[in-house]
Amino acid sequence: MGGHGRPGGARLLELRETAPGLYEARLEVGGRIVTIQARLVGDVLETPYGSYHLASLRPGAVHRGQRTRGRREDWLVSVDESGAIRARLPVKVVEARARVGDRVTEGQVIALLETMKMVNEVHAPCHGVVEEIAEAGRGVDRGGVVARIKCEERG
Repeated sequence: MGGHGRPGGARLLELRETAPGLYEARLEVGGRIVTIQARLVGDVLETPYGSYHLASLRPGAVHRGQRTRGRREDWLVSVDESGAIRARLPVKVVEARARVGDRVTEGQVIALLETMKMVNEVHAPCHGVVEEIAEAGRGVDRGGVVARIKCEERG
């Protein structure tokens, strides 16, 4: 794999914990999607093909100058149909930048999450009103709600 953050290298699509300390990583490598077993040691993903700094596998880091279709934090959180932003990994809320009842715009940073010794921004997926947001300092388990946005139609 040509990872290490070089253009055209591996791009992390999903990281799922399968057992304590063991993960299943879904990567895009040269246009192919591969799934491999990996370990996380700090912020380094150890695979049978080599070790990769997790930040170098994030979509924005790999494809510099190219706009990705997904959100930057798609590897960390998912958004369901109810507007709930759920953690894909255990995270700690470092800072909540919105409060319940706040109006937010699509792309606005609403929270900072820490996982694997990295702090990541979480952006509002749409224009809307914050219905729920985790408190700063709180841990959120995999699948837990980090925030919920009631999306508004824009016309």
